[in-house]
Amino acid sequence: MPKDLLYDSGPWAEELGALGYPGFAYMAASVAPEPSRFLMKALDARNLDPRVKESLPWIAANLDLDWDWLLSTATNHSHQNRLGFLVALAFDVAKAKGDSNRAVVLKRHLANLEVMRSDCQDTFCGEDMCEVERKHVLRRRSKTAEHWNLVTDFSLAHLDQSFL
Repeated sequence: MPKDLLYDSGPWAEELGALGYPGFAYMAASVAPEPSRFLMKALDARNLDPRVKESLPWIAANLDLDWDWLLSTATNHSHQNRLGFLVALAFDVAKAKGDSNRAVVLKRHLANLEVMRSDCQDTFCGEDMCEVERKHVLRRRSKTAEHWNLVTDFSLAHLDQSFL
């Protein structure tokens, strides 16, 4: 299947718009999803449109989440590393915005995720990359992605700074 057919941001974009994400505000669905469940659904995706991935740190840095449920569910789905990576990015976003209250909350959850961190390698919702791409990404990934054992070159630099 061609890569451009792997991604369909339509339903994701509408839900993100309903959650208030600026990048998709023009596509808002009539009913906003529960943010924690939306985030878990995204982390559970095999492949995710890069524009949707870009929104995930914004959700963690700006919306109130059910952290107990999110941590438990991420662990049950073996996605604690994906969530840890995401929370690390959200922590950086909160610091960049000068939101010390949110940064403290995220740092606490990051510490909880650190204890749950898995040694198993995973991707950040990009499971269908070929072996050549995987090797290339492993050479380019950030220290944060390496720490969370993720094969991804996604980083804070990919986030639209105007949405922070």
